[in-house]
Amino acid sequence: MKKILFMIPTLGGGGAEKSLVNLVNAMDRDKYDISVLMLFDTGVRRDEIAPHVRLIHVFKRMFRANSYIFRIFSPEFLFRKFVTEDYDMVISYLEGNTCRIASGCTAAETGKITWQHTAVENRRDLVRPVYRSLREARAVYGSFDEVAAVSAAVRESLENVLGIGNDIRVLYNPVDSMEIRRLSEEPAEDGFPDRGIDIISVGRLNKTKGYGRLIDVFRRLVDETPHGPELRLHIIGQGGQERKLRKKIGKLGLEGRVFLMGYRPNPYKYMKDADFFVSSSFVEGFSTVVSEALILGIPVVAADCSGMTEILGKNDEYGIIAKNSEEGLFEAMNRILSGPGLLEHYRKQAEIRGRIFGIENAVRAIEDFIDDAFDRRGHAG
Repeated sequence: MKKILFMIPTLGGGGAEKSLVNLVNAMDRDKYDISVLMLFDTGVRRDEIAPHVRLIHVFKRMFRANSYIFRIFSPEFLFRKFVTEDYDMVISYLEGNTCRIASGCTAAETGKITWQHTAVENRRDLVRPVYRSLREARAVYGSFDEVAAVSAAVRESLENVLGIGNDIRVLYNPVDSMEIRRLSEEPAEDGFPDRGIDIISVGRLNKTKGYGRLIDVFRRLVDETPHGPELRLHIIGQGGQERKLRKKIGKLGLEGRVFLMGYRPNPYKYMKDADFFVSSSFVEGFSTVVSEALILGIPVVAADCSGMTEILGKNDEYGIIAKNSEEGLFEAMNRILSGPGLLEHYRKQAEIRGRIFGIENAVRAIEDFIDDAFDRRGHAG
């Protein structure tokens, strides 16, 4: 049995964390002895880890400026301090701190893999604040046996910024479509009213998700379109921007129109009743929640981020991709609301596209990728 350690900062409510839970729970327990190491013992996904997966942590709570503090020490020192057992394979499932720390594994018998979930816009964004320099970042990524990216666009961005060649493997996030559909059938006691047009988004309340601009766009839709009186916006998630977003909602007079619903362990029972889903993110890798919306047959409007054309098509075949700006989101959301039959058209297209997402194929591809990494190390040895 192959002993594997996955490393991730926390098991919060994000897409990468959700996909890791899906992956480790579904991997062949007869082939792999799996542990998940969190740098910080926080996050709403902790209880979703299956009993056969060992969950361990380094620090009980997150502390401020942790990336800057970690940067003081070498990857080798941090790995020795944080990882106290031997493993056949160490996998950083997220870029950033765990990638740098996992690179510090120097045991010749241990393989190393890192996952990239977010597109890298420029060298500065990659280096700051995790790495001491671009040279160190290149050395870290170069130390891994294999590098995986969650979309072709993420792979291309990493290749462009780091110049590390064409050996990065694209592996889509595992999405448990059967479980999503099952959960969507649960009753939503505090569901949406029957009348009106309900728009929904799901994600962490941070700057990257663009909820501030989404609320501004929603205000314009209310004021400037004939659908204004019917519109409601529901945002499911928690995060550091909540207070700022609530203040904006009050300032714009949108109480009773925009609802911050907080974290919901089952967002799908709300998503299924929405008229359409919107992703307002500035940056994504391969959006798990957009894939989940398609599985539920929900029309999608998404800001143009990496991975969106792979999900929705290059010509808006399965959803509308908006220019990644406030004006672009306004135009796309107004289009799907105003175009005759567009909501129904994209509902049908979402149902078609949603059929391609299944956990079995994604997990099998990842297991093959890991096994190939073991084989190559064996041949090298």
